[in-house]
Amino acid sequence: MTLIYRAVWNDPAHHAIRVLEDEFKSWCISKGFDPDLIPHRGGLTVGDKTLDIRRGLAEFGQVYRATLKELGEGGRWWTTTAIGIYEAAGSTYWVDLDCDVEPGGRTPMAAPRLVRQVLNEEGEAGRGPVPLAARPFVERGVEAAGELVALICDPERDLPVVVFSPDDRASVAENDSRARAAAETLAGIASVHLLSPQASVAFNSGLVDGFKVFGGAVRVYMPNFNMDDEADALRHRFFPVYSFNRHPRRAGQLIAARLAALQIWPDPPAAWDRLRSLVLRPTEQEIADRVSEMAQASDVDPANAGQLAKEVDDLRELLVVAEAERDAVQAEKTAELARLKLRIEALEGEHIDDLAELEDREQMVASLLANLRAINEASTSSVVLAEHVVEDPDAADLIPSTAIAFARERLLRVQIHPDAEQHVDELDEAMKSRLWGNGTWQGLRALEQYAVDVASGRDVGNFKTWCLTTGAYSVRKVATSESTTVRTGDLGHSRVLPIDADVDPAGRITMLWHLKIQEGGGQIIPRCTSTTTPAGSRARFTSASTARTT
Repeated sequence: MTLIYRAVWNDPAHHAIRVLEDEFKSWCISKGFDPDLIPHRGGLTVGDKTLDIRRGLAEFGQVYRATLKELGEGGRWWTTTAIGIYEAAGSTYWVDLDCDVEPGGRTPMAAPRLVRQVLNEEGEAGRGPVPLAARPFVERGVEAAGELVALICDPERDLPVVVFSPDDRASVAENDSRARAAAETLAGIASVHLLSPQASVAFNSGLVDGFKVFGGAVRVYMPNFNMDDEADALRHRFFPVYSFNRHPRRAGQLIAARLAALQIWPDPPAAWDRLRSLVLRPTEQEIADRVSEMAQASDVDPANAGQLAKEVDDLRELLVVAEAERDAVQAEKTAELARLKLRIEALEGEHIDDLAELEDREQMVASLLANLRAINEASTSSVVLAEHVVEDPDAADLIPSTAIAFARERLLRVQIHPDAEQHVDELDEAMKSRLWGNGTWQGLRALEQYAVDVASGRDVGNFKTWCLTTGAYSVRKVATSESTTVRTGDLGHSRVLPIDADVDPAGRITMLWHLKIQEGGGQIIPRCTSTTTPAGSRARFTSASTARTT
């Protein structure tokens, strides 16, 4: 099983045992369990659903653990484990969601409905300084914006804060719908905030350039926020409105996928170490059942308590030893996890520095290419570029999906099939998404310029020759074919891509020419494939953007 969701929060206004018991029972009833059969302590199986309830009471606190394992769509097993802890200091909730997805595989992540039910109960849910709810916090006015900036900058914050800026092109209801859907998806693992227009101005005035959010976009502010470090801005993912405006739930899904990929989950509650033995030990009924099994295996009369005394004592002694060994293993795992987290933080810091340097270089290259284009356009007055001036988008807005959207909107001689995108969501979620988005745009922009030159009647050769002559695009990133292994092996079918029926009646064609948006190889490396139309006078291109996952 793979952990794909974990939420740990406090609510001083709740009695966690009572609230969680009521909500878990209600949740199980909605899934078809008979309320009269749900045990106070123990297990129950109904069809492909199994629940298990444990509880413990000690002078220093109470604990309740409820687990539901069920078979979901696609034949995957999902296990939701909910723990409520009640102490004098207050109440703590801990909910894990596990799925039997293959390591490295992808599965949609969203808060279990049980979490939303608990958070919808009136209370004071939060984790440290971060308030939590299954709905967005709507921030209106200058004061609210200032408090939100303070929350983002709070060094004690260890949960993401998601901020939606107002989209002037959408209705108030649509803005609210996007934020509300995201809050439901991210319930328990992030705090979602929706800015009013006035609050948006005040919020951005409290942040330096590179850390702001505007134009209907949404931004995820990760913990350990450092506004004094320009490179730190890369950690706080910016999703332009183009990337999620096609569906209200899209923004929440993108953010959830991003957080699931990072796998930065909170630690279990500290009180769990003190209370877990109360719920992990077997029930009296389970001990009795085990003794009965041992008696039958030994051909001993279960009614003869004297003959079974030694077996019972041995079983209890083994239980104590097992608990001690488990505690030792858990302590070792906790220490190892702490060491790994420190190493991950160090590596992530190095990676962010590398990305910042790469982004600076990409922007310099983009500027040089723009100058080259301007020189070429000025020196070739016969080129028909005047018919359509292409304006480059702001590089800060570009991720692969938005680069494709800009190309569809602004490029007249590059046609992108409606079904062209493949695995683009994975590219959008990667840390290099802004580099790849800018690279995708530059490649498609170069194809547009090449098509203009071909249409003017100039003898410019093929695209690679044109790149070499003009310097408008890196020749090293243009590939005219694929390897023999790809062409003749199992991967060959992945190069047969959709195309307009005007080009090929079959609606699909083999595309071997491609732009290497990033050179090299890897699990997720972007490629943009293309082909010219037969009619050279049109000089149009049909392109398919894809993430190569070989």
